[in-house]
Amino acid sequence: MSHVDALALLIDFLSIAAPRTQQEVKLIEKYQNDNSGEETVTILKSSLRVLTRITGNGTSSLGLHPAVYFYNEKGKV
Repeated sequence: MSHVDALALLIDFLSIAAPRTQQEVKLIEKYQNDNSGEETVTILKSSLRVLTRITGNGTSSLGLHPAVYFYNEKGKV
């Protein structure tokens, strides 16, 4: 995976995992500058909950291992 692909994947994931009140995903360009960092921390905490739900070992987790389920034979997502 190239650096550009990895960055695009990260931006897409963070956009989807960010807490929101409406159904539509808020694009990264739509966010205002976060001078205090509060909104950034909120998005990162929400993203961690989503990642834990997908790949964690908890009872509510899907328990998917990234090396097995998220990569093809060439190592790309």
